[in-house]
Amino acid sequence: MLGILLGILVFITVMYLDVQSDYKRLESNTINHSRGAWLRTLGLIPAFGCFYFPLDSLTFGHIALKIFIVAGLLFSWWWEFFDGWLNLKRGKSWRYNGSDDDNDAKTDNILQKLNPTQQALLKWGLIILFTTSYIILIK
Repeated sequence: MLGILLGILVFITVMYLDVQSDYKRLESNTINHSRGAWLRTLGLIPAFGCFYFPLDSLTFGHIALKIFIVAGLLFSWWWEFFDGWLNLKRGKSWRYNGSDDDNDAKTDNILQKLNPTQQALLKWGLIILFTTSYIILIK
């Protein structure tokens, strides 16, 4: 349980730093989403480890399933709360997706096709799916 709490702390810290960084870059419209994704992934490796290692199985299939579920867990929570936090910091609504620009993140392009209710259903559906799967997996 301590490892999971540490993972949550690392996750929130990396998200805070990423929100601050993207907020600064929004003014000059210089956000590099590919570079940001790699840096975010590197920053989240400790959180991933904290969530992964309470799980105990050594078969290839279980290892692959755990990697998929933990990655989905982190991604789904990140997608909901990073977007919302950054939007609130910008003085926008939680579900704001901006205009359709050439340098949009691929996830923004998906969300721009959905209304706010559909966005919430998509993101919270993923959160529920991966969180429930994780809870089942660690029991």
